[in-house]
Amino acid sequence: MKIHIKSKDILAFQILLTAFVALSNFKPVLYIAQLICLVILFQKVVKNGYRVKCKEYCIFFGSFTIWSFLSIGWAAVPDYSLVACKSIIQAFFIGLIIMMIISSPEKIDDMLRTFPFANIVMIVCLVIETKPSEWASIVHGTYTVASAEGRLGYSIGLFPNSLGEICAVFSTVLYYLYIKEKEKKYLALILLDFVIVLLTKSRTSLFFMLFCLIGVIFFYAKKAGKVKVILISLCSCVVLLWAVLNIPALYEVIGFRVEGLIGVFNSSKYVTDDSTLGRMKLLRAGIKIFESSPLIGVGINNYGYYAYNYGGIWTIVPAHNNYIELLADIGIIGTLFYYILIYVSLFRGMRMIKRTNQEQRAVLSVLLILLIYRAIADFFGVSYLEDFLQVMNFICIAGITRMYYKRKSR
Repeated sequence: MKIHIKSKDILAFQILLTAFVALSNFKPVLYIAQLICLVILFQKVVKNGYRVKCKEYCIFFGSFTIWSFLSIGWAAVPDYSLVACKSIIQAFFIGLIIMMIISSPEKIDDMLRTFPFANIVMIVCLVIETKPSEWASIVHGTYTVASAEGRLGYSIGLFPNSLGEICAVFSTVLYYLYIKEKEKKYLALILLDFVIVLLTKSRTSLFFMLFCLIGVIFFYAKKAGKVKVILISLCSCVVLLWAVLNIPALYEVIGFRVEGLIGVFNSSKYVTDDSTLGRMKLLRAGIKIFESSPLIGVGINNYGYYAYNYGGIWTIVPAHNNYIELLADIGIIGTLFYYILIYVSLFRGMRMIKRTNQEQRAVLSVLLILLIYRAIADFFGVSYLEDFLQVMNFICIAGITRMYYKRKSR
């Protein structure tokens, strides 16, 4: 697998991306990677930052960062807020360097080509760091849906759901590279990522991996072929659902978790699992917290404290819903600051997708489906403190923004 490094900017990003997905257990390396990116950012600002349009990003994500920091003043537990603010401020500067690196639509491809190497390093680290006894527990162990045991990810410092989402994003980018180059090595990596997702036993990650791959194929297909894509995709999903519920090996790995989720829609045949019921309780607690202070919230990263002390939740945990978490923490004002660029970029991407040529449509399809995925997936998890997912957001926003303004200037 070739490493495509065309500048110091891309090299710094390659180091950072690889550290985020594979080296969470090696904090010094992660901190050094972040430092390298900040040095590159400083050089970029001094050299030509004034020529790169980052106004929208600085206004909206900058406002989110400032509002989150201000919320420390009314937070019940300022220490929790301070921890979150450190990550948010770091994300702001990393996002700024991404906006500056992607100074033109052509730079998007350079950025996306750093993903395969990071993916390979992550897989190698998983194989090395996961003990044989852990592999046996993951493959053969059957646990309750609410259990954290027998799931892949912890050995490299990642929660299984986070690892599953990372693989879903990697697979989407890999398929884009396959469209561009028609090399089967990318399909082989996608297959490995699919196996990893199964072993994380993350239902949402499995769904979104399929959703993103189908979405890219749909957006990239010519108008006449879109119906065919939909029909084939629906049939494939039905076959996969049957397989995970009826083939013993697949049922033991992830089928029993999918079965518990189906109970929400068909309680007469399937029993809703404890994990899903627990998430519903977290959402109800979040809504109550939001109602107590809808405009400004209770302070960034303070949802867990209020849900535990006043919402009847069993321990201090996130809301498992980014919208609810942010609405409870920083109210309507802060949540709007966070999401406005994501939804503006979605609107711009949807407008452009029908008017682009086949080559531009390939990269726009990836950026657009990843943003759609993020907007939907945020109903099922908290992402604003996830480094990799924030990087993904920034690449998509920067890429669509550059393509939009280049088209507009014609």
